Amino acid sequence: MTGVIFMGTPHGGGNGTEAAVFVTNIVKAANIDLKQDLIKGLQKDSKILFDATRDFRKVVEKTRIKVYTLYEGAQKKLG
Repeated sequence: MTGVIFMGTPHGGGNGTEAAVFVTNIVKAANIDLKQDLIKGLQKDSKILFDATRDFRKVVEKTRIKVYTLYEGAQKKLG
C-alpha cells in the first residue's frame, strides 16, 4: 500500500509570504543568491500551486486513487 499525507499544506497559497519575500530581497541585496521563486510559489493564488493542483487531480482521476480529507476545526460550545 502506498500513500501520501499532506500536513499543513497551503494548496491554495497563503498569507504571510510577503515578509519572506521582503527578507529574501534584503539578502539578495547582499549578493547572496536565494531561490525566491520557491517562496513566490506559496503566495495566495499562485499559478505554480494552481498547476500542481490541476495535475494532481488529473492523476487522481486517471488512476482512481482514493483521497481522504481530514482537518481540524475550531471547537464550539453547544447550547
